[in-house]
Amino acid sequence: MKYIIRSQYISIILLVLVCIVLGSLWFMLQYDEDDDGGDSSGSFDEIDELYRCPACPSSRSTYLGNLCSSSKFNDYHQSAISTDSNICAESGKSILEEGGNAIDATVAVLLCMGVTIPESLGLGGGSLIVLYLAKSNRSVFVDAREMAPKNVFRDMFNTSKIEDASQLGLQSIAVPGELAGYWHLHSNYGSGRITWKRLFRDSIDYAENGFEVGFHLQNSLRSNRAKIMKFKHLKQVFFNEKTKNLYQKGEILRQPKLAETLRNLSESLDPNQYFYQELAEKIIADIYDRDRSDFPEQQPIITVEDFHNYRLQERSALSARIKDDMFLHTTHLPGSGLLFSFIMKIMLHEKFREMYRTASIDPESSILFYHRLTEAFKFAYAKRSDLGDDRFDPINSTIDDLTSEEFLERIVSKINDSTTYDSDYYEVNGYQPPDHGTAHVSIVDSEGNAVAATSTINLYFGSKVISPSTGIILNDEMDDFNSGKVNYFGLKPSNQNTIQPWKRPLSSMCPSIFTDNTGVRLVIGGSGGSKITTSIALVSLRHLFLNETIKQAIDASRIHHQLFPSNIEYEPCFRLDILDGLRLRNHQVKEIKKGVRGAVVMAISRDQNGLLQANSDFRKGGTIAGF
Repeated sequence: MKYIIRSQYISIILLVLVCIVLGSLWFMLQYDEDDDGGDSSGSFDEIDELYRCPACPSSRSTYLGNLCSSSKFNDYHQSAISTDSNICAESGKSILEEGGNAIDATVAVLLCMGVTIPESLGLGGGSLIVLYLAKSNRSVFVDAREMAPKNVFRDMFNTSKIEDASQLGLQSIAVPGELAGYWHLHSNYGSGRITWKRLFRDSIDYAENGFEVGFHLQNSLRSNRAKIMKFKHLKQVFFNEKTKNLYQKGEILRQPKLAETLRNLSESLDPNQYFYQELAEKIIADIYDRDRSDFPEQQPIITVEDFHNYRLQERSALSARIKDDMFLHTTHLPGSGLLFSFIMKIMLHEKFREMYRTASIDPESSILFYHRLTEAFKFAYAKRSDLGDDRFDPINSTIDDLTSEEFLERIVSKINDSTTYDSDYYEVNGYQPPDHGTAHVSIVDSEGNAVAATSTINLYFGSKVISPSTGIILNDEMDDFNSGKVNYFGLKPSNQNTIQPWKRPLSSMCPSIFTDNTGVRLVIGGSGGSKITTSIALVSLRHLFLNETIKQAIDASRIHHQLFPSNIEYEPCFRLDILDGLRLRNHQVKEIKKGVRGAVVMAISRDQNGLLQANSDFRKGGTIAGF
C-alpha cells in the first residue's frame, strides 16, 4: 500500500512538472523575443477588444463592418491632440493653453513620449513631420530621418558573421535626427511665446521623478525579455530591483541619466551643437568602450564625425488634389507619402466614385470597395520596390509615374472588378524590407495650424544599445535599408534603397494633412511599420468619403496587403461575408496572428460645423486632449 501511495505521489509530482514545463513553453511562445517587429507585433491587453467584436448599432456602415471600442472620442472647439501615448496629450494641451501653437505642442509631446514610451521613439531615433501653416496656406515637410554613417558599404550585412547585425547591436545604428527636428521646429515655426526650456518640463519631470508604466511599455518589455535581461545597460533601466522583475503596468519607472540629458539640452543656448558635438562624444565613447559594452564582439561603424555631418532636410510638402477642392499634404521620400497619395487617387478615380453611394449599405458594393482597395494596395507596394532616398537613388521616373495622370489611368484600367492576379501582374521589380515601430502625434491649434509627426527608433528598443552616460536608446535604422539578400519568397532585392554613406532609409511613415477651402479637414498618421500606409488610407477613405466619424473609421477592423506575402491579412471581427466575396475574386485571406496588432492610427478631423473631433486608436491605448 505504501508503495502504491508513493507511486501516486510521484505521478502527481511528474504531472505538475510537465505542466510547469508546458506552461513555460507557452509563455515563451507568447512573448518570443524575436517577435518585436515594432508597433505591429507583440501581445497587448488593449487589443482584447479586437476579439470581443463589440458592434456599433448606430453606425450606418452596416455592411462595411464596424466595431465600437472603449477609446475616447471628443469634440473640441479650438484645439485638439491625438497621440499613441497614454500620458503625453496633456503635455501638449498645457502648451496650447499657455499660448503656444501646434508646433510648440508637438515638440513637447514628442519629448514626453520619448520618456514614457521609450520602446518606440526618443532622442536616439528620427522623425518625419508635416506642417500646415494656416496664415500662409502653406504645407511643409521636415525630414529628420536617421542617416547612414560614413563608413557603411552596400553588402556590409551580407558579409557579416554576426547574426541579426542589421537589427541588433553597434552596426545597426544610424545617425539620429530627432533632436535636429525638434530644434528646427522650435526655431522656425514655434509661436515665440513658449521658451525652449518650457517644452522640456514634463519630459524632465517624468524621467527624473518617474511615471506609471503603461500597457504598451509593459508588453514591449515582456516581448523583449530575453534581450533586456542579457544586455546589462538596458536591464539597469528596465529591471525593477524591488520586484526582481521587469517593470509592470502601474509601477513607477525613473530614468535619471536621461533626465540629466534632457535638462542639459533644455538649458543649452545651442541645443543642436550640444547634441551633435558634446553629447555625440559621450555616446560614441560609450559605444567604443569595449570593457562596458554589451556587444564586445562587434566593431562599431558610427563616429563623432557622422554626428557632426548630420543635416536636416526641409521642403514643401508633397501636395496633391485628390478630389474637387480637397488636397492631401504628405511626405516626400524617404517617407511613403507618394504611395499613400497614389492609393487615394486610385480609390477616388471617377471610374470608382459611384461605389461610395452604396458601399456602406449594400453587401456587393462593400465587397467591391475592399477588392478595389486591395488592388490599389498591391499596385502601390509593387512601386515601393522602386523607391529609396531620391537624393541618391535614380528614381525620378518612378516619382513621375506615381504623380502622373497617364500612369494613374493605366493602373486604374488594369484593375479587374472580377478577380485579382499573381504578383507579376503588378509590375514588381524586386522587394524592399519591411520596416517597423514608430509613434505618432496629430495636433490642430486655435489658429488653424496643424502638425502630423511620426517618430521612430525602428524595432522595439531600437538596436538594444543604450548609452549609459546619457540614457539615450539608439535606433537600429540600418535595418530599413535593402541588404541585398534574396528574401523568403525568392525575390531578388530591389536596386534602390541600398546602403550608402549619408543616405536615409526608406520608411512607411507618412504623416499627412487633408485640407479644403475651409482649412484643415483631417490630420492623420500612424505607427506600425509597413501597415501604416494601408491603415491610414482605409481610415481616411471611411471617414472622408463614407461618412463615418473618425472614431468609427479608426475602430473598424482592417485589411492589409503588401503584395508579398500574397494574401490579405485581416483583423478579427472583419465581416465574414466580405471575406467570402473576396475569396470569390481569387484573393487569399488570412487572419492576423493572435496577439499581433496591426497599425495604430491617431487622427483629428474637423466637421462641417467647425468642431474638431479627436480619436486615438484603441489598439495601443493612446489618449486625446483639447479645449
